[in-house]
Amino acid sequence: MAVSTIEDLLREIIGLDTDTVGRAMVDLSVSRRMRVLGLTSKREYLTRLRHSQRERDALIEEVVVPETWFFRDRKPFTALARYVTEILFPDKMTDRIRLLSIPCSTGEEPYSMAMSLIEAGVPRDRFFIDGVDVSRKAISMAKAAIFKERSFRDCDPDMREKYFIRMGDDYRLRDVIRSKVNFIRGNILDRRFMFSLGSYEVIFCRNLLIYFDEKTRARTLNVLSDLLVDEGMFIVGHAEGGRLSNKGFVSTPFAKAFAFFKKRDHQDDAKIFKVDGYQQDRLFPPVLDRYLTYLGSKASSSGILKAIPGQIASSSKENRQDILISARDMADKGQLEMAARLCERYLQDNGPSSQAYFLLGVISDAAGNSGQARDAFSKAIYLDPNHYESLIFLSYLAEKRGDIERADLFRQRARRAKNRMETKHGDKSGSLHGDSTQKLA
Repeated sequence: MAVSTIEDLLREIIGLDTDTVGRAMVDLSVSRRMRVLGLTSKREYLTRLRHSQRERDALIEEVVVPETWFFRDRKPFTALARYVTEILFPDKMTDRIRLLSIPCSTGEEPYSMAMSLIEAGVPRDRFFIDGVDVSRKAISMAKAAIFKERSFRDCDPDMREKYFIRMGDDYRLRDVIRSKVNFIRGNILDRRFMFSLGSYEVIFCRNLLIYFDEKTRARTLNVLSDLLVDEGMFIVGHAEGGRLSNKGFVSTPFAKAFAFFKKRDHQDDAKIFKVDGYQQDRLFPPVLDRYLTYLGSKASSSGILKAIPGQIASSSKENRQDILISARDMADKGQLEMAARLCERYLQDNGPSSQAYFLLGVISDAAGNSGQARDAFSKAIYLDPNHYESLIFLSYLAEKRGDIERADLFRQRARRAKNRMETKHGDKSGSLHGDSTQKLA
């Protein structure tokens, strides 16, 4: 009885679902604390736990075992650098940004974030990082910034040489990085504390949600979402990404980084474009427009779609144009379900069409149906092997699911298709995508 009550108390304090770490782990932690206190009865220990904040903190230290190292998994840090330099500020960094690492453990993660940004050329005075953890011990170690060999299992030796000072068997982080992280002890379940932190452009919260029960996980995601600015980037652990698809987040193009963008809130637009009880965000949030640019296409979502009427202008039947133009307009307004129906009607009445399949693919992807989008784009390039826009989108979809090799193949095909189009028309400057093909090579 006492053990289950202790488990309930841990769930209340730090949201821990003991099934995720194992009851044996909790029992071992309790036994250790009882030995320290000289207690033999778990009921007696429970009484101590209920009345002593210090003992609650001590038990948390026993249960929360930090396991981290510099540049753990690598991909999230590459995604961070590219997001800041290629999407947020592709030309010049004009604003300051704030980043959060929670839980920050002993500091390896937020320090890795700082090193990644500096290595990417981001000025030191343009970013600020907060590291938050519930463990006093972890925060103290993070502030000391002295690390053992095991913290460098994934760190490039050149990075260690550049940013650390050898001290016998230890390594001390240089102040140029150490000064970029502000460490704070706090509980992610304390809403008042969390909202006192302010807002962030990037939040790392990796391998924490898996330890929460469903209720605590939803509560935590709501808080972190409120702290993240619209179009900000949220990075989670590899086992946690599937929980975000219906929580107001969309995948980024950064393969295997488990990174997501927060959707922009379009409540006012939704009221205007709500049809038959069905509502959607506009076709692409602005940040998705930018990562189409990152993928090599300088056309915005509306730019791509508005090119369609000109490309189908040779159709001999005016009503065919009207159907696709109407579908395009509905898609731009966020009426995705009705736009998809129009595309399907067009295909049923008029037979296969690369432009109709392309538009259906764009709509399907915006609605979150990647499988249907891939199928539509594949049909478009079957009908027209040089359909540049479909090849670009297929590259994006392949990269999003981590198939880098296939993504590269589609980009190469898109580049060749673009070159053929320019050669055929003898105009390399006035095409839809300008000189963006150089990014595809």
